[in-house]
Amino acid sequence: MVTVEQVAEAAIGAMEKGEHRHTYAICGKNMKFQEFYQMIVDALDQHETTQVPVVDYEQMRPIYEELDKHAEAAGTEYGIHICDKFKITNRRFIP
Repeated sequence: MVTVEQVAEAAIGAMEKGEHRHTYAICGKNMKFQEFYQMIVDALDQHETTQVPVVDYEQMRPIYEELDKHAEAAGTEYGIHICDKFKITNRRFIP
């Protein structure tokens, strides 16, 4: 998770010192999507009505790969491939 200020600082740094088509990770706190959505459920006190399912990456990989192929065929990009994004956002980084 990052703040707006961290994104702005990273963008400026990348423009000033970065290289074209390179990626630069920024992070204030590492949190899986499931944890983030569970925080929202907790904040809204919707425990009785809302579930946050967890779907294994391997189950979703064919869909993500197809999205990446579709973007490539259309000549567009997400900034990070969908497959890579979901691998990154669903793993735990241990310092």
